[in-house]
Amino acid sequence: WSSVEESRLLYIRQNQHTYDADEEEYVGQGDDDPVGDIRLPSSFMHSPAWTNANVADCLALRRALGNITLFITLTCNPKWPEILSELLPGQTAQDRPDVTMRAFKARLVAVRKLMQSIFGPERYHIRVIEFQKRSLPHAHLAIAL
Repeated sequence: WSSVEESRLLYIRQNQHTYDADEEEYVGQGDDDPVGDIRLPSSFMHSPAWTNANVADCLALRRALGNITLFITLTCNPKWPEILSELLPGQTAQDRPDVTMRAFKARLVAVRKLMQSIFGPERYHIRVIEFQKRSLPHAHLAIAL
């Protein structure tokens, strides 16, 4: 995976536009010595352009369908029984990301079903799943009821 990412970054670096229409100046001096601003496209996940596009999509949803009602953060707990029961002696939750993600996904689905049973149907939801430095997942849910 690292090799694929490196290839993508190299392609972007070598094929970056050399003329910046916004600033009306050249931002690169060639492939060997790129000088100036190299911008990652929105197709490159977690780049600034990708983030801006996702924020714009979320704001468009809010404008078209209304404000969100609930904002919930669900964090994975490495001491959940379904995780601990699958670990071998001496292992931690970080050693078994497959078990951790399966348990987290099951809890996330259960929380969504519980929310729908309590509050009724939702108009829309926006979900972002991130990973902490300890490699444990957490989700941010924005729900419009």
